[in-house]
Amino acid sequence: MKALIAAADTSQDIVQNLAQALRQSRLAVELLPMTDLGRRMARPPLPDLVMVADLDGTSHLAEAVLSYAQDAPGPVFVVYIGEAMDAEAYRSLVRTGRGDWVRWRHLSTELPEVVTRLMAARQAGAQAKIVSFQPVQGGVGNTMLAMETAIALASRKGQARKRTCVLDLNLQSSALPDYYEVEPRFNIAELLDDPSRLDEHLVDLLVTQHPAGVDVICSPAAHTDYARVNNSILFSLLDLLSLRYDFIHIDLQKTWFPWTETLLSGSDAVITTGLYHVPAIKRMGSELARLKTLNVRPEARAFVVNRFVKSLFGSTMRRSDAEQALAGERVFFVHDDAENAVEAVNTGRSILQNAKGRALISDITAIAEWLEPAEAEKSKPDQPPPSGPE
Repeated sequence: MKALIAAADTSQDIVQNLAQALRQSRLAVELLPMTDLGRRMARPPLPDLVMVADLDGTSHLAEAVLSYAQDAPGPVFVVYIGEAMDAEAYRSLVRTGRGDWVRWRHLSTELPEVVTRLMAARQAGAQAKIVSFQPVQGGVGNTMLAMETAIALASRKGQARKRTCVLDLNLQSSALPDYYEVEPRFNIAELLDDPSRLDEHLVDLLVTQHPAGVDVICSPAAHTDYARVNNSILFSLLDLLSLRYDFIHIDLQKTWFPWTETLLSGSDAVITTGLYHVPAIKRMGSELARLKTLNVRPEARAFVVNRFVKSLFGSTMRRSDAEQALAGERVFFVHDDAENAVEAVNTGRSILQNAKGRALISDITAIAEWLEPAEAEKSKPDQPPPSGPE
């Protein structure tokens, strides 16, 4: 669980002690100047807990806390820490169900109670892991990998089975309806015209279920004006989806939009896809540099080299070349199996459903295992992460 502390001066001992107490409660803590809180609350991923530390009795901070509790997207819980709060403002804050007030002098006893309640609520309604799949160019199999890894997670047995959704953000010409025979129901123009329509009922109408057990949200062919697509619509949709699923796989385009960086930096995992040739590997190196500037954590990054061909007699491109170019990164190699991939497309079935092409299926499963190890594997001692079959 993630916590954010906003204060006029985050270097003060009282703020540092608060951060340390939250870390001891096993929360990831972000410190932020109070002046930056508004911008931070508009940029996913939003923290689970926001604590506004009033260091000098500034009355407008209590009003700001109430505003955040009422208007912040997603399940954010806001706590005002101060010695005094207007009685009517406090009642309004509590009525939102998304905020509370703690006095500084009672912090040591009341803060653990707030954290315990919030953790219990989050565990009861855990949010999805967001996995963004980004291609270094078109035609690299990005959509296939997003969908097939989702199917791998959704096809597990018993408690290891994951509720998965694939959200295709190619809003003009999604490949999913043709490749996987799912109905495209996501017309974002309708949301842009009337954002207030976005609710649980509308999400029900947007979703199509693939026979393999994966929910899919994709768009019909349309001349969508990407300039109208904004953070608010996309991330409000993600907030609603996060309450339904264990995993949301996002199929991104090569083109970057104003919201792309925010989406990548807020993802639980980012998988960059390319082909098994020198230009694609070079582009992967460039994307790695960009992900580092976005502070995407090393453990959340992976690279997939698709259509990998193992040559016995030498080649201008070797597996070691890709591994060297992406040294220190997690790299998966997906074998080139055009025959079985094309058969799956022609039949409208997934590669995993067709159950043909052992190497290809093994490669896809390995990526899914990285995203979430199967229950049987979790009890085993930690092993070095796989980088794909030889």
